[in-house]
Amino acid sequence: MSKKRGSVWWKILLGFILALFIILMVVEGALRVFISKELESDFAKQTSMTGVTTDQKPEIGFGPAPLLLSIATGTIPRVDIATPSTLQISHPHGINSDPDIKGTPAADVHITDLALRGSEGPVAGHIVVETDISDDMMLAQVQSAMLEQTSMAGDGLAGALLENLVRVTDITPDPETDTLDIEFTDGAAHIMIRPSAAGGQLQMEATEARLFGFALPDEVTGVISRALKSSAAEMGGGMVVDDVSIRRNSMHLRMSGDNVNLNEIG
Repeated sequence: MSKKRGSVWWKILLGFILALFIILMVVEGALRVFISKELESDFAKQTSMTGVTTDQKPEIGFGPAPLLLSIATGTIPRVDIATPSTLQISHPHGINSDPDIKGTPAADVHITDLALRGSEGPVAGHIVVETDISDDMMLAQVQSAMLEQTSMAGDGLAGALLENLVRVTDITPDPETDTLDIEFTDGAAHIMIRPSAAGGQLQMEATEARLFGFALPDEVTGVISRALKSSAAEMGGGMVVDDVSIRRNSMHLRMSGDNVNLNEIG
């Protein structure tokens, strides 16, 4: 009789443990879906702020660690996010007009200790972001900066060169030399720029360029360097540049930071 009673209790205990396990699995799954939806909503809001509307959603993962403990701590130990490209480049007033740049390039984001309870939005304890700045995006940024510089250059030699002769018409990344080939006026001149990461910043080393036998003013290379650096600055949101490399058709950046508000990235 006692053996039967003990067997019944074991079955009850086993059933209780199994039911509890199933409940925890359901809650874990629901929690992952809920947090994913919140992060997708944040992505949609940030995208709309750049003037772009898209149906694309980021891919979100949380690793093997259970998220149930995050309810108590308010911190998710790990989040991996792959955001799609929302980049749109147009020339509303003609091919030589000021480019209109909207959206952001695709990125792989790896977060450790994501705090969700702050009033300022989700804050990453540590974050690593990798992205590729396409040659089209770099060209549009440089062309926009050059047009702005033209309006500020006045009537001097530099202004005349910028307005009539010095037009950036192409940017070609060269992975073999880790340089960017900046083409002016359909090949009339070239500048080779070698990007690097130093002191947490994106640096640009430019060679001298000559146009029809005349050296281009230093302000021309300065404008180009600042425009290319703006790619990292605008996306960084307080992060530092750890590494930069040249790939086919793009410049690859790896950035990182501590205590970064996700709403400030991009």
